[in-house]
Amino acid sequence: MTTKKNILKKPKSKSITLADGKSYRLPPLDLNLLADLEDEFGCSLDKLTVELEKRMASNMRKLLWVLLRSDNPEMTLEQCGALVKTDMMTGVMDEITGVLNGDERHQDGVDQILYDIGGSD
Repeated sequence: MTTKKNILKKPKSKSITLADGKSYRLPPLDLNLLADLEDEFGCSLDKLTVELEKRMASNMRKLLWVLLRSDNPEMTLEQCGALVKTDMMTGVMDEITGVLNGDERHQDGVDQILYDIGGSD
């Protein structure tokens, strides 16, 4: 059984709330974001997976920064890193991975992840 995907359907962005309490958009991948990833990581997309396995925290910060700066061009890499506290890292990485994998959950725009800054349930 073959699953067909409508390539003309415009993917919607995902949003997450980070440590400053603000909601940020994680845009769906497009050619500009892919080119930015190649530029920032200094390798082609086919080698990016290998690169991402190294230096997990540094790469997570850089991935998030590339995604966030499409709407926040003034944001620095360090400012981006300050938006993710250690208790948020797993959830944020899951969201980034979903965007990179083209996860449908990230394209339908319905789902929004809210992270509790205070650390309570």
